[in-house]
Amino acid sequence: MDPLNNYSVFWVAIWLLDLGYYNRLLAGAVDALLAIESESHSSKFVDGIELSTKIEASVIRGGTRNNGYRVAFYVLVFCALLAGIVVSAYNLYRTHSG
Repeated sequence: MDPLNNYSVFWVAIWLLDLGYYNRLLAGAVDALLAIESESHSSKFVDGIELSTKIEASVIRGGTRNNGYRVAFYVLVFCALLAGIVVSAYNLYRTHSG
């Protein structure tokens, strides 16, 4: 198997982990911190911290925020891997056809 194909699988796995799991955790943490920050302006004491509750809710509902930079990063990685696969396939074809 071409080593480049192994890298392709690796990057697809990273993409799935990032968008499917870590982005949800981050979104929940940001929601919770924004709520704490908002409450801190109107009160000297915050009644309850909901950080883990909001993170869990974000993971369960599957919400993701649109992030163009992340999409651009993965598009660049995809294009580089695709170009590598095309070059590898061409070289393989050329080697075996001659």
